[in-house]
Amino acid sequence: NLPKLVKPFEERLPDIEKFRRLAAQKALASGQCQRVEADELNAKSTKEQLVFMINCSSGSTFYYNESELTE
Repeated sequence: NLPKLVKPFEERLPDIEKFRRLAAQKALASGQCQRVEADELNAKSTKEQLVFMINCSSGSTFYYNESELTE
């Protein structure tokens, strides 16, 4: 049973897991994020372009799309 937001992307679950990690690492590398509190698939995602939201303990929030994470 997948969450409602993730269900349409079921066939891309391996990609989602990979990009969640990459997005968290990119937020940490920015120097503005000491610790990642949450890394989630964002509602702006499409089947062609996943978008991830990273919440940090500092209160900063980062958004990264799939294209940014594959550069």
